[in-house]
Amino acid sequence: NALFTTESLFPQYSGRGLRFVDPQISESAKVRLTHRKQSDIMRYILNYILCDGKYDENFRNCQDFAADFFGFLVGLPPDKCKPFHALCRLTYKHKKHNFLYDPDM
Repeated sequence: NALFTTESLFPQYSGRGLRFVDPQISESAKVRLTHRKQSDIMRYILNYILCDGKYDENFRNCQDFAADFFGFLVGLPPDKCKPFHALCRLTYKHKKHNFLYDPDM
């Protein structure tokens, strides 16, 4: 298994017209989940999406997901993990519990 970091991907995909325009890392921590195989991670993400699939560019967007996912992976309490952009932080309500629960229940 090759070990890679997000930072190692930035040079290859950064710049005008590429995936990242101005990449910035606001937080970093080790994953603390016991069950963290790729299949586990995919199940967590599917649970999250199927529990609440709402998306709104202004109120429930990818920054909300990123904050929830990061907090879930590293075990941060809700008040310690917020979206990057200040406007997103104003309306953010954590939903990281959605990663754990089967949406059919």
